[in-house]
Amino acid sequence: MTPSARPALLAAGLLGSVHAAFSLYWGLGGTWLVRTLGNRMVDAFAGWEWLLVQNCGRTTVVGPAGSSYGRSSTTSCDDRRMDVELSALAINVAIPEDLRWRDSRRDEEFELQSLTIRMLPDGSLAAKAYGKPVAGGRGAYTSFPVPDRPELAALVSAAAAEAARRWGAHS
Repeated sequence: MTPSARPALLAAGLLGSVHAAFSLYWGLGGTWLVRTLGNRMVDAFAGWEWLLVQNCGRTTVVGPAGSSYGRSSTTSCDDRRMDVELSALAINVAIPEDLRWRDSRRDEEFELQSLTIRMLPDGSLAAKAYGKPVAGGRGAYTSFPVPDRPELAALVSAAAAEAARRWGAHS
């Protein structure tokens, strides 16, 4: 270790130790800091205008209004219904081992292990498969068509339904 690196290493170690101590404190259910320092922080920022983002019953403090964090606005649950043009909806899905297949590109054989499924603007789904070279190594990031097999169509459909369920539960 060079002498000039020692202070940086010590500082990193000290910060890591402080981080670990706070993590342990919060993990054990510590509340003293919230009751003491937290109240002082609230008092210190009293009177400041804060940008509060409402998301259907949840309020998130983003930062002081007028700061570089954003602009002040009012929102409601009805804002979710505004016209929004999505440029992409995509999910990545692992292909179960019993459904995997092999394909070749430029004299290199790949085992296809994942699907990228996109929802197109018309609402239909498009899927491409990606994998790793059978011979090992990283290989090129190359897409392959998904064969027209009922079990793969079922995987795409199930993955899309699960993604819709998760997005729908997100608030």
